[in-house]
Amino acid sequence: MTPLSTPTPWSRASKGYARWLHHHLSLYAHDALAALAPRPTDRVLDVGCGAGAATLAFAREAAHVTAVDFSPGMLQALNHALRSTDTTNVTVLEGDGQALVLPDEHADLAVSMFSLIFFPDRHAGLTELYRCLRPGGRVAISCWPPMVDSPAMRWMVEGFSAGFPESPPPERAPTDLDSAEGLREELAAAGFVDLEVQPICHEVVVTDVASFWADMCDGSAPLSMLRDHYTDDDWTARHAAAVAHLQEKTPSQLVLPMPALLGLGTRPAT
Repeated sequence: MTPLSTPTPWSRASKGYARWLHHHLSLYAHDALAALAPRPTDRVLDVGCGAGAATLAFAREAAHVTAVDFSPGMLQALNHALRSTDTTNVTVLEGDGQALVLPDEHADLAVSMFSLIFFPDRHAGLTELYRCLRPGGRVAISCWPPMVDSPAMRWMVEGFSAGFPESPPPERAPTDLDSAEGLREELAAAGFVDLEVQPICHEVVVTDVASFWADMCDGSAPLSMLRDHYTDDDWTARHAAAVAHLQEKTPSQLVLPMPALLGLGTRPAT
């Protein structure tokens, strides 16, 4: 189990995540919404819901959403968003996506946005989604591609490497859900049929490197794991080095594509 497979770093980053990254992830959530096209009577299951980008999108179209996450901090951010938007058709549950405390055939649609990639046992997570879907129900799973294929992630990693050269980003695991082939294989292994993988992409716009970097770091679970290893002065100096490095090569406005994959599948009707 890796640290990002535990709730603590996500809870520590939850306020910044909800404030900054939530808006960007909402764009991908609407891609999943368009692909699944919920009916007004549908029940939706959102596993690894985080601060609720997909939950809020689906709640506006479906009858009910059950939102599950293992991070108390993320669920606190989601509950705040639900109150702020007066959304009342959502049930929020703290729990493990690999062992959902939900009945069989609980939902008509299921979604998991950028969360299964962190599960220690992704097959368990996918089979739980399968179990909780009614026969004929559909699922949408989103995943990031390898960093080398994402201009936005490469730019962020370059800044990180400038500020924290002794802590290089983790190497890509060969079993990550970061290819269309891998995504299809894992969905099929869990029993899903009618598989489709759609490339989706939205842009990150950087108009002020220092502000962008501060917001991004405040909402970063990986960076939250590093914080305790540095004094306040050293932490500040390292971020200043990252910003200075990026400012040297960044124009007044930088538009960075951030591609992703959206895997779709169906639980067989019989």
